[in-house]
Amino acid sequence: MRNILRIIWKGANLLLLFFLFVNNQFSQTTWERLYGLPNRGEMGSSVNETYDNGYLYGIQVQGQSSNQIGTWILKTDINGIPIWSKFFFNANYAFIADIVDVGRQGDIILTGSTYEMDPSGDLVIMRLNSCGEKLWCKYLYYPKSNYGRQIKYKSDGNIVLLSIRASNYWLQEWIQLWDIDTLGNIFFCKQIIPTYNYPFLLYPFTYNLLITEDKGYLLSGFCYFPEDTTNPQGLAWLQHLLIKTDSLGNEEWIIPDTLNMNHKGILNSALELHPSFYVAGFSRNGGIFHPYLGKYTNAGQLSYEHTMHPDTLFTIIFGLREENNFFYQEGQCFYSTDPDEFTGVFKTDTMGIIITSMQNKNGSPGLDGFTNSIDNKYLISGYAPYDYTAFTQLDAWAMKVNENLEYDSLYNFPFIYDSLCPYPISTDTVDCDCDLITGYGEPVREQERYRLHLYPNPADEQVQVKLTDLAGSREKQHNTVVLYDLFGRKVKEKGFEKETVVETGKLNAGVYLVVVEQDRWILVREKLVVL
Repeated sequence: MRNILRIIWKGANLLLLFFLFVNNQFSQTTWERLYGLPNRGEMGSSVNETYDNGYLYGIQVQGQSSNQIGTWILKTDINGIPIWSKFFFNANYAFIADIVDVGRQGDIILTGSTYEMDPSGDLVIMRLNSCGEKLWCKYLYYPKSNYGRQIKYKSDGNIVLLSIRASNYWLQEWIQLWDIDTLGNIFFCKQIIPTYNYPFLLYPFTYNLLITEDKGYLLSGFCYFPEDTTNPQGLAWLQHLLIKTDSLGNEEWIIPDTLNMNHKGILNSALELHPSFYVAGFSRNGGIFHPYLGKYTNAGQLSYEHTMHPDTLFTIIFGLREENNFFYQEGQCFYSTDPDEFTGVFKTDTMGIIITSMQNKNGSPGLDGFTNSIDNKYLISGYAPYDYTAFTQLDAWAMKVNENLEYDSLYNFPFIYDSLCPYPISTDTVDCDCDLITGYGEPVREQERYRLHLYPNPADEQVQVKLTDLAGSREKQHNTVVLYDLFGRKVKEKGFEKETVVETGKLNAGVYLVVVEQDRWILVREKLVVL
């Protein structure tokens, strides 16, 4: 077993820097790290390369008591040496926002759960500037445990968020895509494969969000599919789930459409090599986890699939990256003759044939803890030791390997870090008090019953608003049409029954959200462009 550089922090100061002896030899030239505090547990959840060739970690933290749960954002240099960190914590409730992405200007977005109003957790999003300072933090309240699964910056500068069960109808609406601007205003939320539209895709869950070249999205995960579609409540099997949507979250194709007993498993990661998509995860046959690689056309047709190694080594692939027509995959592994887990990293060709591999028994990878860097190296983060019995025994763990899956060596020349921040960044604790988003996401009455027609759109002087009730009700309705700008401010409001005209000539040019409400219930929403 190898040596690990262990870095312990206390408050704002670097308290101690020493080597953790794992055998009788020192090693200061290879890249493997532990980050943590005594009597506190740290689990690495996600990692990203920053604009200055450093790394940013999202780390879940738990103290001595179960409610002392917070988020640690750690910035390191290219050698993994800490530069600064921010600990987001509230003494009254748990706060976990350890899924992170970094923007082109150094700003940071985070998602996860806050337990401020609900002990089961609510979806939270936070944005920091390039100095690590909180710009805003917002959350949405729903009745069941819900959270942000992945969050990413888009090419237009807005944010796309993948959430789980963020709905008042969570039994039917498991997966959501959100479009959010950099001020935290919600542009739209789209329910993905709700069960009232897709009754055979049971208990769907998506782990990975990929922004595709056509500015749409590819979601990968799992669902259950009934053995007998005439009896959806009967026996159902675990299945690979793959969803391709357009830029507004409208489904273009979905897998599975029938039960496939060769796809009993989970897809954890995906990438695009146009015109194909590659997905990785595992397929399960009995108690055996086969590492799985599949290739799909951009129309959703399976063109190739492969399991990477024999049944003696069980592997669940978490991460998939590509460089120079080679795939780099990492995951959690164990042998059939030895139940101890370890991290496995595999270099394969694009057919999934293994070229070389490596094992690390010091740490276990996080689900989002895999990234490639500008120097064609690969960083894996998670936690150590893998065989912990209490969370407080854990430290965040990271290792970096080169393209040949050898432990990376350290750089001995200086880099300039955090140049987009005009002053030194301090390490400190930040109150993670967040604002509840109101006026959005209220219960939507009888989903898919209403249609809103706006004409013309884009509009200049006025827009005709027409509400269609697909149920054909002839009851007199007292509706209200409300226009919101991108800052969430109400700019127009007008009562109507089924059809009306809204004057737009005095509004500033831009995009607005048109919402039709009835007795405080939101019936339908639509975007409007004002010229």
